[in-house]
Amino acid sequence: MQDPAQQTFQQLQQNLQRAQKGEDKQFVVKALYDLGDFCEARRDWNGMIEWYAKGLQICEQLQQKDSNYKRFAAVAFSNIGYANMRMGNNQEAMQAMQRDLIITAKDLGEEAKAGSIYGNIGNLFDQMGEHDKALEMHRKGLQAAKADNSKQAQVWSLGNIGDAHLDKGEFKHALEVHEKRLQMAQQAGDLIGESQALLDMGDVYDSMLQHKKAMDCYSRALERAQQRADLPTIMCAQSCVGISLYRQGKYEQAAAQQQKVVDMARQQNQHAVEGAAYGSLAQTYSKLEQFDEARKYDMQFMEFARKNNDKRLEDWAKDQMSKRGKEEPPEEIELKNPHERKQL
Repeated sequence: MQDPAQQTFQQLQQNLQRAQKGEDKQFVVKALYDLGDFCEARRDWNGMIEWYAKGLQICEQLQQKDSNYKRFAAVAFSNIGYANMRMGNNQEAMQAMQRDLIITAKDLGEEAKAGSIYGNIGNLFDQMGEHDKALEMHRKGLQAAKADNSKQAQVWSLGNIGDAHLDKGEFKHALEVHEKRLQMAQQAGDLIGESQALLDMGDVYDSMLQHKKAMDCYSRALERAQQRADLPTIMCAQSCVGISLYRQGKYEQAAAQQQKVVDMARQQNQHAVEGAAYGSLAQTYSKLEQFDEARKYDMQFMEFARKNNDKRLEDWAKDQMSKRGKEEPPEEIELKNPHERKQL
């Protein structure tokens, strides 16, 4: 029996072939972008870049004749930037995101629509450890979201600002921003926004070692996610509980919680959540001095990193495997709230 993913890929290739037989290049671009999105879902960042770059090449040839192709080009730059950011190619990511910003804000004159682009650039600065620059970008994103009168975009921009404050160790500012974001989401009846705000507030409290308040936030986030049968957020909340238990030194409880996340992620084919949980389990079993179990999850985490084209995580996993049970303790990778923040 053929792999369902392979069937989907073949269908998308057939769509591309049909589009290439027609005269409207927009259908070709869309088919190429669909293949890029397929690669993104499989965490194949190189494949994602390849397909979007092919679509971009067509857009750049035709954008002088039809401004719609400028919009399509902006979409390509946004996705190419995101894929490069996920691989740690910061310079390439920044170049693509800035091209996206130039097209949207200047060429198309849609500054108010550029909020998500500022957010992506801010997230990249955060990844690079340049948190002040990140805050500057996120504030521009919030300003653009207000100009566009988009409440949802404002909630996301506030989330970015709060995360940047957390990364700077400015816990009070982070809480204030996330609380404001929570209120906006509640007023809009946005349960997804509420859940994400509560998860981030829990992260702040956990970093402040106020674990009871953190657990309360995670439980409230889980409750709202369950109301919507929002499985990704449910798993994220469960992961956060496991991370908090680990930080409290409750390693046996943490391992049980993290295993629960693995089982749920397997059932729902949530490979990114499953992979992140392997990393957590390796560290937890190392704390319990069950080094064979730790190495087993190191191997699974390394395979996850390899499939995601993440050389940094793969090298880290290899290094940890060589240290398990030895006098030199493994270096802990930072356990963070596992939800992703991609804005397009």
